[in-house]
Amino acid sequence: MPTSGEILRSFQRFNGYANDLLRSDINTFDDALNMFLDFCESDNVFSIIHNQLQSVPKADFESWYESRRNTVRSKSGSGQLSFSTDPEVRMAIMYELLRRIRDGRIKLLDFVTDFFALGTNQFTPYIQAMNEAITRPLIRELSYRLQDISDQLPKDRGVIVPPATIQIIHQATNVIQQTASGANISQSATQNINPELDKLFIELENAIISFEKDKTKLEEYLEIIATAKELTVKEKPRVSVIKRLFSGLPPVASVLSITASILKILGF
Repeated sequence: MPTSGEILRSFQRFNGYANDLLRSDINTFDDALNMFLDFCESDNVFSIIHNQLQSVPKADFESWYESRRNTVRSKSGSGQLSFSTDPEVRMAIMYELLRRIRDGRIKLLDFVTDFFALGTNQFTPYIQAMNEAITRPLIRELSYRLQDISDQLPKDRGVIVPPATIQIIHQATNVIQQTASGANISQSATQNINPELDKLFIELENAIISFEKDKTKLEEYLEIIATAKELTVKEKPRVSVIKRLFSGLPPVASVLSITASILKILGF
C-alpha cells in the first residue's frame, strides 16, 4: 500500500506528463501521448485510477464512437464531437479515445480531419484543437478529483494510505484489482457496493490511519477492513462474520461509531 507521500509524488508526475501532452506539436505528440498513457497504466498509484476509468458504468465507447461517426459527412471537419454531460462517463470516454489513438485503433489523421474544420494543411493546429477539445477537459476534471484526494491525505507523508482512498469514480461500481505472483497470473473483478457503505469504509480506514501509528498493526487493521468490505458485496453477506472482524479493530470512539453504522446498514 502506498504512503501519503508516494501518492502526492504520483499526482505531481501526472501533472508533468499531462502538461507535456497539452504543449505537444506534430514532432512531440506521439511521444507525449505514449508517456502520459504509459504512466497512467503502470504507475503504482495511478494504475488504480486507470482501472476505475476503464470500468465506469454506462461508458460504452463503441456506441458513443459509432454515433459520432454517423455525423461525419464528405466535407472535412463535418463530424459533431460531443460527449456525455455525466462527468464520469465523459472522462472515461475521453480517456479511452486517447488510448485508441495511441494504439492505432483510431487513426489520428482521420479523426482530426473528420471532426475539426481548420482549413489548414499544417498538422500541429489539429493536434492543438484536439488537445483543447479532449485532452484539456479530461485533465481538468481529473485534476479536480486528484485535488480532492490530496486534501484528505494525512499530513505525515510516511503514513500508509489504503487504495480505497484513491477513488475518483463515485458511481456504484468499484474495481478491485488482484494480482498474484508468478508468470502470467492476473485476476481482476468488478464488485458492487452500496455507495453509503463505500463512504463509511473509507471513513473507517481514515479513522484507523489517524489512530494507529505502528505500521505493522496499521497494516493488520487495514487488512481486516478490506476483508470485511469484500464480504459486504456477497449476495448474502454474513453479518456475524463481519461483526467478529470488526471486534479485532481498536475500540476507539470513531471506529466504534463507524462500524456500528455499517452493521446497521447491513441489517444487524
